[in-house]
Amino acid sequence: MLRVGVIGCGAIAQRRHLTEYLQRNDVEIIAVSDQNVERAQQVAKQFSAKYAFQTHTELLACNEIDAVSVCTPNFLHAAISIESMKAGKHVLCEKPMATTLEDAQKMLEVSREMNVVLMIGHNQRFMPVHM
Repeated sequence: MLRVGVIGCGAIAQRRHLTEYLQRNDVEIIAVSDQNVERAQQVAKQFSAKYAFQTHTELLACNEIDAVSVCTPNFLHAAISIESMKAGKHVLCEKPMATTLEDAQKMLEVSREMNVVLMIGHNQRFMPVHM
């Protein structure tokens, strides 16, 4: 069983990540976090997460989590992904991976250092509208 946390409770988290995690028998949604704690609480209830946190730091401190989805604004992807990997979590980061090449390279370095999986969510790359 993969135990996940979702950082950021906006549209992409609700429409894709959480919805698709909920459909799997081999995934358990442990926690969500959002700066708007009321939204985090609402989303936690809607998707049967055990915990709702206001900060990603609180979520990363939860030892019940194996992996996280980073569903934050683009400029936060690299920093939160790096922090998550340093906390020993596997990471599925929404696109874009980072806003600079240097940040993207650092993400790869930390993934290798920590021996965790880093995956970028380019799940719509073959849709005609994006091609």
